[in-house]
Amino acid sequence: MHASNTKVLIDEKAKSKQINATSKLGAQQMVHWFVASSYASSSFTEERVKNSVALLHRVPSARNAVLHRFTMLYEEAIRASLDQMEFPTTAIGLSSEMTSSLELVTTTLFDLLNENGEAWASILCSWSVESLGQISSCYKQRQVIPPPTNLSRLLSFWLNLVPMRMLLDVYRTSLNILIQCNVASCLDSLLSASSNHSPYFDWVVADIGNAFPNAVIERVLNTGFSKFCKLRWTSISITPSSSITMNESEQSILTSVIRILEHLATFHQTQICEKMLEMFKTPPADKSTGQIKIVFFLMRVFSASIQLLHATTNLFVNEINATTLNQLHKQFKRLSKGPEEMESLCSLVVHLVCQSSTGSYSLVNLMIAAASHDSQKIGGLEKSVKDIFSNILPSILKDLQHLALSKQSEDKETNNVFFELSNNYPNLCKDIITTSSDERKKWLHSVLLSVCLNHHASHVLSHLLIESTTAAHLEIFLKLFNDVKPFVPELTEKIVIRSFTAIKQMPGEKSLRLLINLYHLTSQTGSGLVSDNFVTRMTHCLCIVLDELVSMLGHLSSSQQIAFNAVQLLYIILSSVSSYKIKLDMRLMPLTQTLVFYFYKLLHTGHVNNDQAMQCCQRTLVQLSQTPELFAVVCRFVLEASVSQENSILFGRRVESNFSENESHSSQDLCTDHHVSLLSMHRKLSAQTISRRCSSVAGFVPISIETGMVGSGPKQKKKCPISKVAQTSNNESLSLLLYRCCCKTTSGTDISHFSIPDVAQAFDAVKLSVLSTSLLSAIMASSPYLATAITLDGEPEWPSNQVKKFTIERDLKVFHFMDEHPFAWQLLSLVAHNYRSLWNLSPILRSCISVLIFHFEASRYNEPPSETSLHYQVALQVIQIARKGQLIPPPLCFVNELFHIVTEYEINVLMVVVWNFIKDYPPPLEGENNEVPVTRNFEAEGINLQPYLATIHTILHANIDKLGHMFSRFTMQS
Repeated sequence: MHASNTKVLIDEKAKSKQINATSKLGAQQMVHWFVASSYASSSFTEERVKNSVALLHRVPSARNAVLHRFTMLYEEAIRASLDQMEFPTTAIGLSSEMTSSLELVTTTLFDLLNENGEAWASILCSWSVESLGQISSCYKQRQVIPPPTNLSRLLSFWLNLVPMRMLLDVYRTSLNILIQCNVASCLDSLLSASSNHSPYFDWVVADIGNAFPNAVIERVLNTGFSKFCKLRWTSISITPSSSITMNESEQSILTSVIRILEHLATFHQTQICEKMLEMFKTPPADKSTGQIKIVFFLMRVFSASIQLLHATTNLFVNEINATTLNQLHKQFKRLSKGPEEMESLCSLVVHLVCQSSTGSYSLVNLMIAAASHDSQKIGGLEKSVKDIFSNILPSILKDLQHLALSKQSEDKETNNVFFELSNNYPNLCKDIITTSSDERKKWLHSVLLSVCLNHHASHVLSHLLIESTTAAHLEIFLKLFNDVKPFVPELTEKIVIRSFTAIKQMPGEKSLRLLINLYHLTSQTGSGLVSDNFVTRMTHCLCIVLDELVSMLGHLSSSQQIAFNAVQLLYIILSSVSSYKIKLDMRLMPLTQTLVFYFYKLLHTGHVNNDQAMQCCQRTLVQLSQTPELFAVVCRFVLEASVSQENSILFGRRVESNFSENESHSSQDLCTDHHVSLLSMHRKLSAQTISRRCSSVAGFVPISIETGMVGSGPKQKKKCPISKVAQTSNNESLSLLLYRCCCKTTSGTDISHFSIPDVAQAFDAVKLSVLSTSLLSAIMASSPYLATAITLDGEPEWPSNQVKKFTIERDLKVFHFMDEHPFAWQLLSLVAHNYRSLWNLSPILRSCISVLIFHFEASRYNEPPSETSLHYQVALQVIQIARKGQLIPPPLCFVNELFHIVTEYEINVLMVVVWNFIKDYPPPLEGENNEVPVTRNFEAEGINLQPYLATIHTILHANIDKLGHMFSRFTMQS
């Protein structure tokens, strides 16, 4: 161990003597030594490096050669480091001697900068930046070096190499000294190196720029602009400036500037934008053409750098106004070399607009305002400037459309010109609707067309459809639709679906506008832009949103206007599209239920049969019930709803009126105390009677009182809360609805001008049968009493006249129901066109005739009944219906002609005759070969009318003075 230490001391002493000997050499000897060592093998020994350092101090003329030797030292050290990384098993890497040599050189260079920084900073700055560029380019093909496109990895890689980090520290230190006094020289060298060694040198620019962002950005812009101006506007005969090298061109300068700025934009984008805007506001050139030159320079920068264009568009658009544009135009005319310059400028503008992203909407809007001379947005613009924009704008819009078509098959992008235009399509739609300028409408139409072609057709067109309030607005929609349709498949379906999806988040007025516009588009054909094919397609597309229309119709919060327009659209769908296409079998129940709900909603709100809304609703229900199967569903919903508690009052159902606390009662009321209980009074009376042991009355129990059939207090008067006029209108509306549904020829006709003849041939016999069954079911469902009254006997056959007294209570229930629902008489009259269907309702007629017989039998007045009385009116209706339904033959069916002359008891006798005939001769339900005849043939049935006519003749004889002239009316014709 001692021997080894001794050897180390001997080697250090030998090296020390050699260095001292070298330092004592003269300048000429040192140069010869330096030159000779450059040709020797293993030239980068510690001794030779120290000799080079000494030469750097003592011989100023040899500085460039020494610095070049230092560059080779750093390059060799980096090569050794890369070799070790690529071949770790064979390469030795940095030797201790080379490491100490690097440290010596780096320390020497830092010492020079510390001792005399002003003198050495410029020299070392240029040398170090060129060395960095040279080394970066020299090893660009090495596999371990990341690609130049991944700048973050490349920067991290080089900074992890010790020799490269040492060299970069020298450059940073030199730059930090120069940045205070001579910014131009140090940044010019950076730009020059960047141009010569790009893109492998970009990592240096990124690192230095991040250290001194403001200075680097400003100098890069000013230097680039200065060289750009000298190359573009300096005459060829004049010798170029010394700052422009022979191999530099306008494109190379711009490339260098853009490369540096794009690297810095990652962390210093705001500073770059501010410096560019500052250049535009205060151009560093002559006032006559300085600003337009800045504009040219920045436009060329933006044309080559999409990143910078996107970052600055909004800033510059906000600074542009009529004054600025007029001033730039004047400067351009002084600078322009002819029409070629203007054409080049226009092409550049078109390119920039099509490449913009953030701010594209503001930019395009500004250009449209300038081209259409919109004084509100850009007033005071000279006509010549307006003409320039008018010439540029068609090219821009044409390119936008081509760009949109080229990107149709691609996915949606978020960093192109259509991103902000698409986000602002509501504003564009609002502008095209509200503007009064035809020229501006033309430009906006083209912009919206390009937005539609770029994946947003349904968004734009649905928004226009919702916002349109006039026919002129719909023409804008149709024109745009016709232009977009050839390029977008299934456009109509997408518009309809998008529209109904959008209005869910909008107020009700938007929904109303949409429905009105859809109705306008689907109900008019041949009006210019609206074609039959469009109407058909739109109508079929509405089937997709049929459920939404039904929901809007049935929603309680929907206004009457929304519901009305929804029904109009439903009618168009039902009348134009097949049931299979609509999938009516699946939608029939909710659709019918909603339409019926709307029908009764109209009645509750006071609509009458002649109202447009009521007629539209009835027309839709009629269209829905074209087949007996569909009619069965419609009829069932309509009739079941008519007898419900909330709807039956519309037709005359009487309800008990509640006495208010302050209500005064007539003094003639014998029972003024409302709390009188007949049951309590009876029990009290019974107790007194029993105490007296009165056997004659001890067993008497008044059943009606004990069972509670007689209540306490005075009888409450029932009254319908609806006026008589409203009741009549409501009954008419319901009756006409079912008349129209049963009619054979009301499909697709204007029901307001269609009269229905009261003949059997006008109605569908199957539907009449369905109506009779549905009416009977509805009456039975309205009350358990009515269900019992109709179904207790089990068979429709009429019992003998004596049996009816046991069913009088149930018959009264039916009679009162018919009184409170007058539409039922109209429906009986309708069903009577088919006697087989009327026979299904015979329990209703049977109960009514039974009540009439009891009523008129109990009367002992020897004069005709009042023609306004209820029983008289019902008697007339019953005979008329029985006559129409062929339940009674002539002349028996003419007995109602006698009712206004004979007494009430005689009417009872006539009604008994009718009862007995119907009981004895019910209509045949089957004919020959099991076929039911359409018309009943009384003669073929062999009916003997003489027993029934004999009773009528007796009444005629009793009233011969008043009825003699009618005797022939009730005589059988031979």
